[in-house]
Amino acid sequence: MGASRSILRKESHIELEIGAGDVSLETTEGFETHNRRGVPDDVFCSIFTVSTKMDLARASSTCKTWRRLVFQSDSEFTTMRATGITRYPTSREEVTTKSLNIPRFSQCLAVNKFWRRVCLNTNLLDSSTVSLLGEALVSNTTLTALDIGDNNISSGLPIFFQNIAKNHILRRLSIWSTGITDSDMKSLCPGLKLNKSLTHLDVSTNKFSDKGYKCLASAITEMSAARAAAKSGLLFQSLVCKENTTTSPESWMSSLLSVPSLTFLNLNKVCQVQTARFFAQALAECLPTTKLKTLMIQRNNLRDEGLVVMKALMDNKELTHIDSWL
Repeated sequence: MGASRSILRKESHIELEIGAGDVSLETTEGFETHNRRGVPDDVFCSIFTVSTKMDLARASSTCKTWRRLVFQSDSEFTTMRATGITRYPTSREEVTTKSLNIPRFSQCLAVNKFWRRVCLNTNLLDSSTVSLLGEALVSNTTLTALDIGDNNISSGLPIFFQNIAKNHILRRLSIWSTGITDSDMKSLCPGLKLNKSLTHLDVSTNKFSDKGYKCLASAITEMSAARAAAKSGLLFQSLVCKENTTTSPESWMSSLLSVPSLTFLNLNKVCQVQTARFFAQALAECLPTTKLKTLMIQRNNLRDEGLVVMKALMDNKELTHIDSWL
């Protein structure tokens, strides 16, 4: 416990690291002490393994200046060693057995009034636990960013999206590397169409292809149109789709790039050498009229086909940044 307490009492220490062996009810008293000593509003609390002894409800009620909370597993634990905490797991399996208690955390999330950004990526979440998080977000009124990437949760995402459609606060959602297939995308898109608050979505490094892209483009188009009609003022602006392979980009590219509110699009590494020509042609047809400000198309094997894209860029009046390794 000594190591944890020494870190908690450092006024200038922005990153708070806690190992499973160091977390207990006694530690939450340190949270309160830490709070009184005037830590910055945006505290990065990177908890690699969390014991079920941790009283999150008490921590959330005492740490009234905390705005950012991160729960993230790490198999290397280099940061933990660097901060002087010596009691850390020696294997990934041990991390699995001591991972975050999602049912308890969800109860806290539903009523918490202070957290703004929560990161739960790489925490071995499953479809049932992500459903609990969705239910908690129905009641939550403060969380603006959630990262649940690198978890096997694809089959639970349709219910999750139905739930967060009732939340009008969440702005940024990251579900990268969650195993989303074409059928999963089709199932979750009805909930996405109803969303009234998301402005950024990261679906990178998943398993969907052209059918998934088409469903996603259609859902974002309908969602954006509904918001415009309602004059809500919340525009969907940013989409990250990198590393989801496409072979027929012409089937969805036009629909996606014609969303007037979309200003940032990441399509890094989405096509192979044999389909690079089709990708370049589909992109070139859309570029003159798109409202995008930033476009990322690295590692798409464009090569000579990239000249078609560069020529189309000459007619675009909106793009201010394009990131491409042709």
